Amino acid sequence: MVPLHSGKMEGVDQMTIGISKNDFLEVFDYLSRGVIKQKDVERVLKTHIKELNPWLPIDERTPKDKYLLVKISNCKMIGQWANGETWVDDHGYSIDETPTDYQELPE
Repeated sequence: MVPLHSGKMEGVDQMTIGISKNDFLEVFDYLSRGVIKQKDVERVLKTHIKELNPWLPIDERTPKDKYLLVKISNCKMIGQWANGETWVDDHGYSIDETPTDYQELPE
């Protein structure tokens, strides 16, 4: 996947978006052959955008043995399911609310 520019693209989540290498090369080929104009590139790229690291719901398959990026309401933080009892942050403090979604952290 090719990460997209971090600038604003209206209507697109800026967190973790990109397009596949094949889709990028296809759009670039269309541009270089004049099939599309430069002013249309953003619109065309938007049709190929995918999340690079999508949020996953916390369920029985959620990894319990490592830290994850977790989402609680609109807040994101590093957390881990500890001792089969509670979620803790990366300092070991208990997280009051239960996270709803997670993303794996890079190794």
